[in-house]
Formats: sequence, C-alpha cells, structure tokens
Amino acid sequence: MAIMDYKQIIERVRAASPESPIAVFRTPDRKLEAVFGSTIETQKRIERARRREFVGLFHNQMPGEKVADTLMRASWY
Repeated sequence: MAIMDYKQIIERVRAASPESPIAVFRTPDRKLEAVFGSTIETQKRIERARRREFVGLFHNQMPGEKVADTLMRASWY
C-alpha cells in the first residue's frame, strides 16, 4: 500500500480481517502510510519502529470510533 489520507485508511480497515490487519505508520512529514500488517516485512518494521512512528494494527472487528480517533490523532501529531 502507500501514503493515504485518513478516509482512505478507514476504508482499508473496514475491509481488513483480524487475520490480515492494516498496519499504519506515521511518516517523517506527518503523513500516514498503510500497509498489510501480517507480512514478515511489516512485522520487522513494527519491531524497529520508534514509538511515534508506528500508529497501530487495525481490522474490521475493532470499534470503529476507536480506530477513527486513533487515526485522526495520528494525522495531527
């Protein structure tokens, strides 16, 4: 996947199962990057990520309001 806006990521999360979540990272220029969360490459990236870089793993079984709030906050900080 790639750099996306908040609304695009929400749509990806709505389609993502718990077995194949979406991982979201904050880029140095404060944009959000969404990638498949269950790949080996992404898991390694999560392990290496600085605290403010990794936003979280999200899927369609999570409360929508909590996901939306987390992504909105990440896009502003």
